[in-house]
Amino acid sequence: MRLFFPNQTRPKKAARQLSLHFNEQLSTCQKAVAQACGYRDWHEMERSHSAEAPSPLDQALSVVGFRSRTADICKTLSTVLGVADGDIQAALPTVRLTGDRPYTLEDHHAIRILCWRSGPMPWLGKGKPGEVFLIDDKASSLMERGDPPSRAFRKQSNGSGVFFCSDTTTGGICATDETASPIIRLDDFIPLRLWLPYGWWTLMDGSEVLFSRDYKPLWKFDPNGGVERINPSTWITEIANQHYYQEEKGGGWYTELASQAAKERLRRHKISALPRLVDALPLLVANGKLEVGDAAQILDGNNPRNPGKSGNPEIRGHHTN
Repeated sequence: MRLFFPNQTRPKKAARQLSLHFNEQLSTCQKAVAQACGYRDWHEMERSHSAEAPSPLDQALSVVGFRSRTADICKTLSTVLGVADGDIQAALPTVRLTGDRPYTLEDHHAIRILCWRSGPMPWLGKGKPGEVFLIDDKASSLMERGDPPSRAFRKQSNGSGVFFCSDTTTGGICATDETASPIIRLDDFIPLRLWLPYGWWTLMDGSEVLFSRDYKPLWKFDPNGGVERINPSTWITEIANQHYYQEEKGGGWYTELASQAAKERLRRHKISALPRLVDALPLLVANGKLEVGDAAQILDGNNPRNPGKSGNPEIRGHHTN
């Protein structure tokens, strides 16, 4: 894929944005932009960017075309810059290399899955790690109470039983006869447990931190309106209060009322991107013994203390359903 531009305004601005966002040398970001657009280097892009009619901008593409092209750009920028493609994806809406199309939450979900399926979590077939299958709500004691039959990702397992990740658990296990793999492949998804806020902490300085069902920080809002996509292994201190969305709206955290309240909070802060914690999914699928806390440490470049053998030491309290 080679992209053409009427001038170099967009590529130059994109390289500068990437340089500022990731604190990387401008020349390295120019090389990354050039290669993401299908050129060997910045010099070739300078010579050839207008050799053909301009490529369509994001807003002129179909939904599928936009998401596919964006995933390809994410992967190339990630490789050249040495930055996680999830971090690249979160930055792209402000980089605007290929257009000004607003990214929806659904766009970010689809692009993230495309990146995983072409990289760390490929489709290997039915019965293999990474397969999406159906599971009955009575199949695992580790699922939240009252779950309907739902989709789940099959995890790597060397023992008996089927290990899985679903919307409400990342450590489920069931028998083979409690699962179903439809003839038509099920759609991929990102488990709610890895991106939907479970609650929030109010800090002593007035900041607020949204956290996941596993009490991993997702987003931080400072009193002046700043938004930070926070590392999931970050230990949050000086907590004044702890709140849960299910307490505010009633019912389980993943039910319609509670989940809509959590999503509305994201919309209010104009967040359509995904938190860093979602990239735990390929790690959890590849290692059936890995827990969310372990995966969060790995995502942040740390070594898990005792992977798969202990509970999450960072949970601040016990709050069920």
